[in-house]
Amino acid sequence: MSTLTSILLLAACQGTVTTEEQPIEPSAWEWSAPEDLTPVYDEALVTGAIQALADQALSLTSQPIFDGFDAAMALADGTCPAWYEYEGEIFWRGICYTTDGSWFNGQAFFYAYDGVEFNGDGGTWYADQVSGTNTVQDPEGHAFNMGGYAFLGSGSYPDGTMQWLSTMGGSFSSTWPMAAETWMGQNVQPMVGVSATLTGGSGTRRLYIYGTVGGLGSPATGIEISQFSMDDGGGSCSVEPTAALSVRDDLGVWWDVHFRGEVDHTGCDGCGVVIQGGTEVGTACADFSHMLDWGSSPW
Repeated sequence: MSTLTSILLLAACQGTVTTEEQPIEPSAWEWSAPEDLTPVYDEALVTGAIQALADQALSLTSQPIFDGFDAAMALADGTCPAWYEYEGEIFWRGICYTTDGSWFNGQAFFYAYDGVEFNGDGGTWYADQVSGTNTVQDPEGHAFNMGGYAFLGSGSYPDGTMQWLSTMGGSFSSTWPMAAETWMGQNVQPMVGVSATLTGGSGTRRLYIYGTVGGLGSPATGIEISQFSMDDGGGSCSVEPTAALSVRDDLGVWWDVHFRGEVDHTGCDGCGVVIQGGTEVGTACADFSHMLDWGSSPW
């Protein structure tokens, strides 16, 4: 046997160690109750969102969209974009630069209603409608973006009643200076319809709102308007709407708020009941009185 083999065998024998199996002792365990995940009502957050809606609702119209569309078309030249007009409807599409450096990318449809009777009720309407998906950038780099539809119009009736309607849906934004003071330039995302009526003879004002709004400037991330109506007619509550609103907080919890201004005049105080998960958790109050204080036109 070689010397190397002997050394290896000796090392192997000396490295063998016999150990006894040790019993396994269970570690101590204490049960702890899970964290209470019940949402906590933040009155300031919910009332702040509702007040922001009340303060901004009449400015959340589609007017900035049409202003942007008109300004965009003013940048067009004879070849960019390719556009067509037929019986009041304008359609354009393309990806191109104008001779002055403006950029068009996308498409849009525009239609003007001129003295149209929509519902056979004697009303005469003047309105604009636009839809499309596009970006228009001026030579200075300011951009107008739209992806959706918008309608804006007003109608008059034989009895002197006037009605206004604004609707929109989709995504819109603008960095053009003309939009800086509008919702388009302030990262507000409305998908709302606003209807206002000034009744002939009595002069009663009525307001309807529906839809969703994000980015109102409060900690709440959004508000859904399932129902909102109020008027200043005789016997009505002119400081509180009949409304069903849902406020989404920054944790994703929805808080439902119900106002009953036109249903229960004895509670005409601007306060609504807040419900979360089917349970009444408090109240939310806001000042709605200025929403009907718009003179001869709401916007």
